[in-house]
Amino acid sequence: MSDICSGNGPTVVEAKINADIDDNRDPFHPDEFRGQKFMVRFDDTGGATYLEIDYRTPLGQGTHTLTHTQYGIKYKSTFGGDFEHPVGGTITVIVLGNTQKGTLTGVRVSGRSDTAPNMELTLTGTYTMVVN
Repeated sequence: MSDICSGNGPTVVEAKINADIDDNRDPFHPDEFRGQKFMVRFDDTGGATYLEIDYRTPLGQGTHTLTHTQYGIKYKSTFGGDFEHPVGGTITVIVLGNTQKGTLTGVRVSGRSDTAPNMELTLTGTYTMVVN
């Protein structure tokens, strides 16, 4: 899903992120986007799911590659599972002005639900976000 933001010319705000839980695709189609220099959040209001990435520090201009020990993740799945413990993968963020372009590479996050105490989420894909 994408949206157009104004500023110094149009910037497409989008998230093309795949979410797989124990090798099963979890539908994630964000339609609301929020971001600051230290975090981004994507909400899928139709599916009541969200993804929040906390960089744990404001990102300045340039390229930043964060390992799983350097970022925080919160993901709510379509069936109510909560994933909050990164266990692998990297997030690379390119910051240019107030635009962040992120790439999630093999991001793995452990989680649980009421019916399954041990699950693993894998996130891959890209996003573009205009931050405050």
